[in-house]
Amino acid sequence: MHDPRVGRFFAVDPLESKYPWYTPYQFSGNRPIDSIELEGLEEFKINKINGESGSIYGPYVNAEEAQLAYNSTIDVSKIKPKDDYEKAILEGRIFFAKNYGWVDKTHAFTETTRKDPHIGVQNLWRQIMNEPSKEKLHMGCYSVTYKQDILKGGMSIGVERQYAISAGLSLEEKKSVALTIFQDVSFQFEKLQSLHPTSSSSFEPADLPSNMLNFYRIVQSGMNTTKIKNLIQPLDAITSLIIYRSYPGTFTDKKFKNLSFTPLFFKTNFTLNNFSIPKELKSIKPAEKGKNLFLVDEDIIRRQ
Repeated sequence: MHDPRVGRFFAVDPLESKYPWYTPYQFSGNRPIDSIELEGLEEFKINKINGESGSIYGPYVNAEEAQLAYNSTIDVSKIKPKDDYEKAILEGRIFFAKNYGWVDKTHAFTETTRKDPHIGVQNLWRQIMNEPSKEKLHMGCYSVTYKQDILKGGMSIGVERQYAISAGLSLEEKKSVALTIFQDVSFQFEKLQSLHPTSSSSFEPADLPSNMLNFYRIVQSGMNTTKIKNLIQPLDAITSLIIYRSYPGTFTDKKFKNLSFTPLFFKTNFTLNNFSIPKELKSIKPAEKGKNLFLVDEDIIRRQ
């Protein structure tokens, strides 16, 4: 807390024990001419290395770039997380992206290790692409089964649905059908999790949008982890942590629940002003049920 009349803080610096040579009531290391204060903690020198006078951000374009440069110098291993979400952020399992918001790395960029042929986007896509011969069709359709579940105490709990797909679809039509099935089961699985009285993790801001990244990574030709990250522009762990702390309850408060596959917008100093889903990640449109895609059967999984 700062008193502009005297140019000093009237509450002690939270890092006072780390810098005993400073007064605990100081700003930018008592060097307001050639340093700036980053996140209200310690000074960051902005003069250019060669001694030339530059802008208040030195070699950086703006305060955001200066902050990111500073954040990249912080040793993540020395920060004690306050909760499990902070731990996941510091370990890189969850991050904030400039052009996409919160992303769960496990949802977006991890292949399933399960041997079940009906789990994982790659198995869904394999079934759709492996269209059977004409004599094996039923009323011009073939069957595809897709499920999502979670293993708890050796028990599989989740959602499984069986669909009939018209034969002879084009590649783009098959992508649309795959997206509808994927979104259908993904949403029902999150909904199932939300019914558990002790669960607060369903429909987190990162859940369904991260699922979409995984879908595009598998189904869209030429798309991979590197290309997706270039599109969404992930931020480092420290910056992601700062954003998380600026929105208390990000992953637990009902007001931040996301029941859509579109990322939630969080206003931050690092979010792009023209924040929007990159066009490459919304090029596939979901198919309409009842035309080339029909729901045949559904089941809530409760199996050992």
